[in-house]
Amino acid sequence: MRFNGQKGMALISVIMLTLILISLGAAVLYLTFSDSMIINDEVSFYKALYAAEGGIRKFIVELNYNPDVEDWSQKVWDGFKNYKVGDGEIENINVKDMGDFYEVTVIGKCGQAKKTLVVKISKPRRYSLIMVLRGLTVWESDFYLADNTNIEGDIFVNGNVMLAGNAAVKGNIYSSQNFSSADDSLVDGNIYAAERISTSESSEVLGKMADGANIEKFVPPVIDFDWYMKESQNMGQYFDGNKQFSKEELVNMSGIYYVEGNVTFESDVKNYMGQALIVSKGSIHLNDGQQLVPADRTSSLSLISSSEIFFDGTSVFSGVVISQGVLRVFGSGFIEGAAAAAEIESFTKDFLYNSSFVEKLSDCIRAEEAAVLEWKELYPVY
Repeated sequence: MRFNGQKGMALISVIMLTLILISLGAAVLYLTFSDSMIINDEVSFYKALYAAEGGIRKFIVELNYNPDVEDWSQKVWDGFKNYKVGDGEIENINVKDMGDFYEVTVIGKCGQAKKTLVVKISKPRRYSLIMVLRGLTVWESDFYLADNTNIEGDIFVNGNVMLAGNAAVKGNIYSSQNFSSADDSLVDGNIYAAERISTSESSEVLGKMADGANIEKFVPPVIDFDWYMKESQNMGQYFDGNKQFSKEELVNMSGIYYVEGNVTFESDVKNYMGQALIVSKGSIHLNDGQQLVPADRTSSLSLISSSEIFFDGTSVFSGVVISQGVLRVFGSGFIEGAAAAAEIESFTKDFLYNSSFVEKLSDCIRAEEAAVLEWKELYPVY
């Protein structure tokens, strides 16, 4: 058979062209597949990052609801584990208390892709105020309890604690210095002192005693008087001098009352009704025979003074007491609720801690919510 060179060359050209086209097609398919994988990986990483952001948002919500992270239940922490955010989920969360803020590390994942966020989050503004209302708190002086005074609730003191006479405490005592008891005093609870604990033979401690304990000094609360003044002005409840509250005013209270001078009460007051906060740049006095107790279970009254709060004689008070200066408690009667002061010069009334008054106060105090201070994304974790 006779060979046709031109036809042979044409066949080879066709074969080569076909191979080239097949190679190009394979390359296109490979690149398309690779691009698809890259796109899918990028999408997964974005979803993992979104999940990590969701963990930060969830932490801020929980923090604003309960600013005391150490008080969070295991159920709250379990709620973060594998929490679904879009197509991703939270793999892990780690929280460090850095003093003025929390450092929160969250790992979000989607499939095999993971993203890590490290975020600094400020503490809610009301945190320092609420933290000194866990019982009876003194943040700048020693605390001395004697006579027949009874305390039911925990005691927190940035200084020495001394018990004498027939004084009785049903609760724990935390002292940043020393604790001592004498006479027939009684502590039905635990004692924690950063330095020494000494008790007399006649005094009694029913709980454990831990000297040399790691007791940190309690931070004085931040009270923004300018903010309270502006809020009271908006409510029409600002007084530029001294103020005496009448019985009629006390049974119809609501919101914030700001007094530039001293605060007193009508002589025969017995009850108050409503939820209110009285803030004074001067002193607050409740005299012998006067009573300020809620007329119903929903009512609550809080007193804040920049200088002095004084309870005398048989006066009785139920609510929250905060003094940036001195708290003086004389005579008989009782205080129910929570009390905190820079100094306590005398305390002879019985005291019963009642957290419900603190919870109601939270609606009247300044509360700046937690906020993101710094945001940093770490390298991908595989």
